[in-house]
Amino acid sequence: MPTDIHNLKPTAHDITVDDFPPASFDLVHTRLVLEYLPARDEILRRMAGWLAPGGWLCLGSLDISEGLSSPFPPVRAAMTSLAAAMRAHLGADIGYGRRATGAMRELGLRDVTLTGVPFLLGDGGSGDRFFGAMLNRFQPLLRASGHVSAADDMEKGLEWLAQPSGIDFGGILTTTFGRR
Repeated sequence: MPTDIHNLKPTAHDITVDDFPPASFDLVHTRLVLEYLPARDEILRRMAGWLAPGGWLCLGSLDISEGLSSPFPPVRAAMTSLAAAMRAHLGADIGYGRRATGAMRELGLRDVTLTGVPFLLGDGGSGDRFFGAMLNRFQPLLRASGHVSAADDMEKGLEWLAQPSGIDFGGILTTTFGRR
C-alpha cells in the first residue's frame, strides 16, 4: 500500500486474532469494522493498548439512528427494518461509534472526541445509492426468512428513494478519536 507520507507505514491486520506488543503504533485506525464484531469492546481495549504514548485511536463508523426518526414514514419504516436486519444478520451495533467515546475514556484515552458527517436521503446522491444498496441486500434475506412486513417496508423505502417527497438525514458517518 504506497503512501507519500514518509513516516506512515500502512498495515492491514485481522484485529480479531492478530496481536501486537504494547505501544506498537502511533495510529490505529478502523473504518466500518468494530460495530460488526461481537467482541468489539474487547478489541477496542486491545487496540488502545497497542498505542504508543501520544498515539491516536481513530474509529470510523456508520450510525443510521437518525433515519429511525425520519419524518417520512417510508424512510422511517425501512430504516427500522434495516437496523433490525443488520443486528440479526450481522450482529451490528449501529450506535457503537458514539458509545465508543465512553469506552475510550474508561480506557484512559485523552482528548476523546466525536465528529460526524451526515449522509442525506432524497437528494439523488451517494446516501441514496448506499441506502438503496443496503435495502436491496437485506430485502431478499428478510423475505426468505419469513419477515415479509419488514421486506415490504424496505420495498416502500426503495419506492421513496425513486421518487422522494423530501430530503432527510439517513445517518451519520462518525469518527471517534482518542489519544494515549
